[in-house]
Amino acid sequence: MDILVKPDSPVIDYNSRFSGLTKDLVDEAKYDLKKARERFLEFVNSETILIGHSLESDLKALRIVHQKIVDTSDVFPHERGLPYKKSLKNIFNDIFHSNIQENGKIRNSAGNILADGHDSKEDASACMRLMLHKVKFG
Repeated sequence: MDILVKPDSPVIDYNSRFSGLTKDLVDEAKYDLKKARERFLEFVNSETILIGHSLESDLKALRIVHQKIVDTSDVFPHERGLPYKKSLKNIFNDIFHSNIQENGKIRNSAGNILADGHDSKEDASACMRLMLHKVKFG
């Protein structure tokens, strides 16, 4: 699922350098929180296993509690332990000696590039590759 959600309250900092989000992009978002949750729950039920990186922040934003989570930030912990967490980019590079999040683009539903930032599909694919590697090679 790759959608922009219109926030309930004003955004203080879009963190555009990392998120790629701008005021114009957020203003054009077609989903409010309720619609985004409904859309998410079309794909996910209590038996669905969610795989991702630092999923707690995404689920918290959606106000969803889910029990079946495989989080790459937990599976590949930081060598200094909590509260530190390795970035998805660093974990992926450590395992595959390959870079992700280099040319991230945020696209609209027609595929047009709207802004630079993390590509959520690339991040999701990277998490899946990491977990398949972990299952296969330990």
